[in-house]
Amino acid sequence: MRIPRRDDEALVARFCRNLRCWEKAERAPLLTLSEVEMTKGRACLKELGLPDSAWFVCLHVRESGFKREQGFNPVEDGLNAEIGTYLPAIRAVTERGGWVIRVGDPKMQPLPPTPRAIDYAHSAVRSEWMDVSCWGVVAF
Repeated sequence: MRIPRRDDEALVARFCRNLRCWEKAERAPLLTLSEVEMTKGRACLKELGLPDSAWFVCLHVRESGFKREQGFNPVEDGLNAEIGTYLPAIRAVTERGGWVIRVGDPKMQPLPPTPRAIDYAHSAVRSEWMDVSCWGVVAF
């Protein structure tokens, strides 16, 4: 288990401050999909079991599979995690009525069967277009 450093806490604090400033300035999202793109993306997610009216979050848990093929640097191993360590966070979302869409690539360890969680990384609808769509229609 990795213990957060003070630098990590400062980074999160800066991120939160920047997000508040962005929202206060009423700036548009960095990624905006058209209604047609949103409808197409939601239809794909519906195929995976996501109800039409459901809110969801996307979750990406980095593993070494993709990087290993691209020239893995052992130092980067500290950036990797196991999906199982995120099950409490997944439950926190689902217990509040949300869904979790696990994104990534099929080389990743599968997500254990979990109510209201979809392992999109291992799904038949996974594509580059759909990767972007997931992030474009996500609640946060």
